[in-house]
Amino acid sequence: MLRKIKCFLALLLALTLCAALFPAALAEEAGTIAPAEEPEEEIGAIAPVGDEPEATYSGKCGKSLNWSLNTSTGVLTITGSGTTYDWKWDSYAPWYDYRDSITSVKLPDALTRIGNFAFYNLSKLTSVTLPDSLTRIGERAFGRTKLKSIKIPESVTEIEQYAFNSCYALTSVTLPSGLTQIPAYCFSWCTSLPGLTIPASVEEIGKQAFEYCSSLTAVEIPSNVAYVGANAFYRCDSLTAVAVPNYGTNIASGKTTLGDPDVTTIYGHEDSQAESYANEYNYVFKPYEQFNPFVDVPSGKYYHDAVVWAYHQVPRITSGTDATHFSPNATITRGQAVTFLWNFMSQMKPKGTNNPFVDVASGKYYYTAVLWAYYFSPQITSGTDKNHFSPNKLCTREQVVTFLWNLYDQPEPGSSYNPFKDVPSGKYYYKAVLWAYYEGITTGVDKTHFGVGTPCTRAQFVTFLYTAKDIPFG
Repeated sequence: MLRKIKCFLALLLALTLCAALFPAALAEEAGTIAPAEEPEEEIGAIAPVGDEPEATYSGKCGKSLNWSLNTSTGVLTITGSGTTYDWKWDSYAPWYDYRDSITSVKLPDALTRIGNFAFYNLSKLTSVTLPDSLTRIGERAFGRTKLKSIKIPESVTEIEQYAFNSCYALTSVTLPSGLTQIPAYCFSWCTSLPGLTIPASVEEIGKQAFEYCSSLTAVEIPSNVAYVGANAFYRCDSLTAVAVPNYGTNIASGKTTLGDPDVTTIYGHEDSQAESYANEYNYVFKPYEQFNPFVDVPSGKYYHDAVVWAYHQVPRITSGTDATHFSPNATITRGQAVTFLWNFMSQMKPKGTNNPFVDVASGKYYYTAVLWAYYFSPQITSGTDKNHFSPNKLCTREQVVTFLWNLYDQPEPGSSYNPFKDVPSGKYYYKAVLWAYYEGITTGVDKTHFGVGTPCTRAQFVTFLYTAKDIPFG
């Protein structure tokens, strides 16, 4: 009996061991056990670092480019050199799944091309700085982002179609001076864009390039543009003025290529292609010289004619503070005033090259103008001291009139009678103010005051120039 019990226990133990091993064998045969080695990471695949939800994700995005994203800071950082990969509708960039976390992008100094769809539909991307190494921007690269402004560096020579399509928050665009084409749909549906300056180098504007840019108010098409594509400015409902200074610019047929005949006035030259287009589609047509791009320079203001005149001079005395604003009530700076004078004098070459001013750096817009004014005879300005010009210092009314008086070789006033109580004899500006008064350049701020010490506005100074333009020199 004892022997039978031992045999039964041995059999039970054997069955228990088999039951324990059998599921593992089945599982291994079915392939549910993880392999010993991880599969190779695909190009551009996401590799999480850390266990927290706000981890950094990273991968490759070009042959010599890598990316990383910290979802807690919202910064997408790309490092390396060369061009990014191209992506497309059914194969977005590897960071696309985290698009709602990305608010800014940092790009490397050695980046040369941004690929197709690179940052497409990053719905919270508000800022990016493009490096000076960049030469090309791919199709839809920044489409449907929340960029508020974009400055495209001078190194960029090509922008592909749809590059900034549907950037609804975009209000400011700076284009490079060497760009030759604005491609199809490039800025279409940028509904907040009030204006932009199209570079003189541009030769073609593609079809529907600015369609539905409903905040655009005025556009000048540069003289080098040979062709404007169909519906380039379709449904630009606020576009009241389009200037076409080139007689031969070819405009695609269709009544909405340059805007809306019920809203838009076309400015150009008699017997030009622009006039023919305007007549065919019933646009109002006016002489190019009447074109005013500035929304803050309305007809009827004392400075209107002066500003429009200054805008149309060759070289242009002023192109405004941006594409659609002149800022008439802003105080003019010393750098601006001297530059206006230099442009007024057709950008004369300075008579000397040695720069005495430590605050006038080469490359600044006013650099050549300041040297010209310093070496002009009689000297228009000697600076605020021997080593400083103070280009950003605000100008007063007596200072700008003295600049203008020096430009005209310090002529004697037309009379010795002084109507202004605030212009005492002996002051450096005494003769300058009297000269300006008797030449009709200024009548003062009232009958007995010139406004000494009062900041001079941009509108006032341009009006001074406009009034002085017919006074002979010497």
